[in-house]
Amino acid sequence: MFVEFDAVPFRPAGEQHVVCGATPAGFGAPVYVDGPETQPHDVFRRLLERYPRLPKGLKSADELKAAGLRASNLFRPDAYVLGSSQLVTIPGVPTGTGRTTQAWEETVHPPSPVYRADKAVPFSTRPHADEAQAVRREAIRWAQDVLDDPDTVILAVSAIGSPAPSTPPLERAVPYEIALTSTSGRKR
Repeated sequence: MFVEFDAVPFRPAGEQHVVCGATPAGFGAPVYVDGPETQPHDVFRRLLERYPRLPKGLKSADELKAAGLRASNLFRPDAYVLGSSQLVTIPGVPTGTGRTTQAWEETVHPPSPVYRADKAVPFSTRPHADEAQAVRREAIRWAQDVLDDPDTVILAVSAIGSPAPSTPPLERAVPYEIALTSTSGRKR
């Protein structure tokens, strides 16, 4: 099914979870784009132009490293930036009836984490115990805020497949169950 983007109300803004193609991005952090006008495909360009532009103060880990800096916490990006569109082939998988499902192609915009350059520290600086504890306390506070939010849902995906090393990686697991649960444990 194909729907023109203009036919669907969509205004990405603020903190959100975003699915762009099969790639989730955001996870509670703002999502930006960098150079949507360079997208060769008109539909994808119109989609990406709806996202806010990447602010100048946000840099990738590689950009920070090139400047002799590192993010104060690599595991807590300040935002994500959606990359250029990529066409990914999803291979067919064997079914229980001895047949194989048909392969298909999907366009994704892989997200990359970015960090505030003004919060970066010298690359050679190791975090001391107080810094590590502060990061830990911040992570605990963030998790508690997320769990206290009545609109929070938890996404759990269980997969089954072949663990055999000879099976190609994309064919090893197939989604089996996807569940949305509130923080109180009620299924959504």
